Amino acid sequence: MNFLQHAFLLWQQKRTRDACQWPPLSQWLARWPNMHQPALHTPLLALDFETTGLNPKQDAILSVGWVPVTKGRIQVGKGVHRIVRINQPLPEKTIKIHGVTHQRMRQGLSLESVLEELFAAMEGRLLLVHFARIERAFLHTVLKHLAGCTPPLPMVDTFHIAQSRMRHLPHIPPQQLRLYALREHYHLPRYPAHHALNDAIATAELFLAQMKESPNTKLSEILI
Repeated sequence: MNFLQHAFLLWQQKRTRDACQWPPLSQWLARWPNMHQPALHTPLLALDFETTGLNPKQDAILSVGWVPVTKGRIQVGKGVHRIVRINQPLPEKTIKIHGVTHQRMRQGLSLESVLEELFAAMEGRLLLVHFARIERAFLHTVLKHLAGCTPPLPMVDTFHIAQSRMRHLPHIPPQQLRLYALREHYHLPRYPAHHALNDAIATAELFLAQMKESPNTKLSEILI
């Protein structure tokens, strides 16, 4: 059990989660999958954030996409994509990369309402992401504001899985660990990038391909 898993168990055992004042988070924390079960049997929610930058203290979540993964199957029909209404001008570079104009952004939803919907979808599930540092950092920043707490937020991370499997190599070029480079390694199709739902589905497909190589992998072995 790594430090993050231990911290989460202490969080539950001490019931410090009760200090969180935001009901959607408290409800998610109350249900926790068995970390000793096979990872493929774990109910997951593949998640992707598209943001205006990489610094959660000054940048904003622009769009959110998620899709459930249940018993090794991606429930594409239950995938969700939401544009977030933010209170800052969009950099020209952001508009070009993500294809979200000021008009589309102004028609989006508040971040709190999107996260309420996200945490409802997360109930009984763990998050599945590619490069957890981004989603975890932005979620911690937002939850500190909404709930007054920052829970450990354990995640399954396809980046971390790939990195662990390449540790025997003397040098791992960073570009080899990118989502679409890893998908090419597993002969998965290419999707348009920088779209939150597309990237969530792409992450889910990559995870299933990784688990096909080692179907008996326990959740506790890859949770970070």
